Amino acid sequence: MDHIPIVKFQDVQAFCQQSSRLSFFNSPWFSHHQGLAIDIYDGFFGEEACSPVEGEILAIKRFHSPESRYFKNYPWEWGILIVPFDNGTICFKLLHVKPMIEEGEEIHVGTPIGNYIRTGYFEPWTGPHLHLEIRSKTSSLNAMFRASGALRFESLIEPEANLNPTEELVGQVQQVNSHFISVQFGDEEMKHGWGGFTAKIGSNVCLIDASFAYYDGFGGVLGNTRNIFPGAPIVVENLIIGHIIRLLGPKRAIGQFLPIQISVNKEKVLGLALGTTFAANRLKIVDRYLNRLDLEEGDEVTIKIL
Repeated sequence: MDHIPIVKFQDVQAFCQQSSRLSFFNSPWFSHHQGLAIDIYDGFFGEEACSPVEGEILAIKRFHSPESRYFKNYPWEWGILIVPFDNGTICFKLLHVKPMIEEGEEIHVGTPIGNYIRTGYFEPWTGPHLHLEIRSKTSSLNAMFRASGALRFESLIEPEANLNPTEELVGQVQQVNSHFISVQFGDEEMKHGWGGFTAKIGSNVCLIDASFAYYDGFGGVLGNTRNIFPGAPIVVENLIIGHIIRLLGPKRAIGQFLPIQISVNKEKVLGLALGTTFAANRLKIVDRYLNRLDLEEGDEVTIKIL
């Protein structure tokens, strides 16, 4: 399967598969709030996860996972540090897989590195994914495993950012879970490219990458952020849904979203999990108790910003 470059630091890149969903900002955790991490969603819990990078395994560390109130989670979490072949001054940090590789082993993009695990760090609607950061190898091993201290990277995502026509979307249910519903919307015949839920910021059209609007309204936008300034409103149709608070280069910006409400078939839900997917526009409806919507795969849903 083809792999697509998604982020870059100096002379090294990280990749994902075409089936992946990506998010820089849809998370309550520190590194995402600083624009220093990316989550690569793919597969199912228990399935093999493939490496998004190449290099030598520097270190693997196991630590306790907190206990979830909502599901039975794996009691352990692992951090994996990988030194890229082409740059010995940095390393990649990966989380959320039970490793099948060992320290000193060389891996390549697409090499199976372990199995996806569901940890207590996840919300009940969080899917299987790899969490990726870039660290300085001049730090101690303990420092490289800490939550803080990641390095800023460059996004390589070039979205097909076609403007959503209104604040109302009609989509088709792809997957149903008690805490999330995956929905595909828009033109199924769109050409290959990164797509998602869009908004207008000044004259620019960008993808929204956010917990919309839970996690205290934190999120961001992807796309052409040139000529965008802090304080600029994020607009869907004629509705202001948030504001830009910090620029992260020409392709990303951090935003703060207003406490808007979302309805699905006229029923209010907690919100939407937004990111970007390749070749199809998808989002997740999230809530603590989604069974009340009585939806099945293939059903049509109407999602509206209130």
